Amino acid sequence: INAEYMGDQLKWKVNAFIKIVSLSNSSLTLRNVFSFGDSQLEREALFTVARLLQLSSYSKSVKLMESSNAQTLKKQIALLHVNVESLLMQENDIDLVITI
Repeated sequence: INAEYMGDQLKWKVNAFIKIVSLSNSSLTLRNVFSFGDSQLEREALFTVARLLQLSSYSKSVKLMESSNAQTLKKQIALLHVNVESLLMQENDIDLVITI
């Protein structure tokens, strides 16, 4: 983490998303901005960037369980793997939380 963002992980994640989306938007038309992970901050950053940049693409967040053991994480990833294509095909924003 850059010293500029020490103590403000949300700001760091928002800026990381802005950089990625800006790079992608320069050469492509983004249909989806998809984020998955166990951090609530990741989810917040995605929707903050969508609001700030007024993205025309769909914002899709899948929040995994925090502090999962290996077996639970494997189940969550398997569930995501089976459903990722249908999630990406949906023509709307998505905000899901996986619990097992």
